[in-house]
Amino acid sequence: MGPSPLVFFVPCGLLFLLSLGLFLSRRAFAQRASRADGVVVDYAVRQVRTQGRWRKRQHPVLQYAVDGQTYRLTANVGQTARQYPLGTPLTILYQAKDPTDALVSSTLELYFGAILTAIFGSVALVCGIAFVVVNR
Repeated sequence: MGPSPLVFFVPCGLLFLLSLGLFLSRRAFAQRASRADGVVVDYAVRQVRTQGRWRKRQHPVLQYAVDGQTYRLTANVGQTARQYPLGTPLTILYQAKDPTDALVSSTLELYFGAILTAIFGSVALVCGIAFVVVNR
């Protein structure tokens, strides 16, 4: 007899719970956040290892002002090419008590972690269902 279906369903459940927790945390952040107008002023180049190779990712650097104080934010999500021309306006979400606690207001920036863990959970679920069907 092969491994128990729990080998697939337990990680699946844990990943979905993690995904839900990440989603709810970021949604709460977005709902209580203040907004500021930011502008793309530069790009930060980061090396990321994907598919066994190192690749450069372009992360927009944004500048925004809160109460006369200027701040800079480097987006967490980067692309292989520059996504926005310099000077492009983007909305920034920040915590009123700490304007350095900020994110770019985009679905991918806010929910990337939740989306990724939901995908891994879905893969585990499909593997578990296939395992149960094949081993009936």
